Amino acid sequence: MATLVLPTTLHAAATSVVLAGHTSWVNAIAVGPDGALVATGGNDGAIGIWGVDGTLHHRIELPRPATPMGDDSLLAHLGVPVNAVAFDPTGQWLAAGGGDGTIHLVAVGEGRITDSLVIQGGQVNALCWLPDGRLLAGGLDGCLTLWEVAHHRAVARQQLFHFPIQQIAPAPDGKRVAVCSLESRVKVVAVAGLETTRILKGHKDTVYGVAWSPDGRYLATGSNDRTARLWDLRKGGGDLQEGGASRVLWQRDEPIYAVAFAPDGATVAIAPRGTAIELLTVPGGEPVAELTGHTADICALCFPRPHRLVSSSRDATARIWRVGKEWGTR
Repeated sequence: MATLVLPTTLHAAATSVVLAGHTSWVNAIAVGPDGALVATGGNDGAIGIWGVDGTLHHRIELPRPATPMGDDSLLAHLGVPVNAVAFDPTGQWLAAGGGDGTIHLVAVGEGRITDSLVIQGGQVNALCWLPDGRLLAGGLDGCLTLWEVAHHRAVARQQLFHFPIQQIAPAPDGKRVAVCSLESRVKVVAVAGLETTRILKGHKDTVYGVAWSPDGRYLATGSNDRTARLWDLRKGGGDLQEGGASRVLWQRDEPIYAVAFAPDGATVAIAPRGTAIELLTVPGGEPVAELTGHTADICALCFPRPHRLVSSSRDATARIWRVGKEWGTR
């Protein structure tokens, strides 16, 4: 069995700090509510909790199946993959979605798993903690489940897609989420009742990533159809059709795996398949910078604060980028 060792020293690069130590893909990242902590989740079954300066605070491994049977024997050997991580609004708790269909609750200050929630539908692929302390989770069955964590119960469950949910992105107002799956549509869902309020149509293939602008006006999406799109939610009616309230921000020869809005709302980061992160203006989509350093495909992007960008990759690392006011690196 491989042993995960996350170093307490930093590996500095010209434009970023490297969080190294996972032994496989770093699938997921999350930033604490005060912007001081970053969490990583890996295919190796490990969770890392880091300071934004790169200091390691805790390393936690998900429990392995006690009695391997069938497919569980692979999980017992390799570890349960961590597919999603999310901090609660207080920053005291971290939820980690596992490939075993369990949401593990981590006490951030102690760095240990204290409880778990089991969802229907197989692996937990996406998590989103709401301002009121409730937790949204999505899995392989395309269902969105709302948990009251304090009472350890699921209070709502809604079938949104026929294929696995990939990401749940909360709107700035906390009343809506945008959800994408292994389908070409994106759904905007009201948290109250989990009712779909808008369906965004325009992509031609799987949508991997979705992100809200800070003012809630725009959604950015990235797809396997080799485009990143920008949706203006102030325009259009119920269903937004191609050529209506969306425009192509980016179109090349590679699928887009992740998207993230900068805190000023004027820039969006995208991760096409490959090792570079592209920074584009909003709403025009003009390229303003390219960040290079990863050595394999990028899995996730997040802006913890102005002039900071966090990325994770299949190269078994995450990076914290320092980006200057003019999008030049410092």
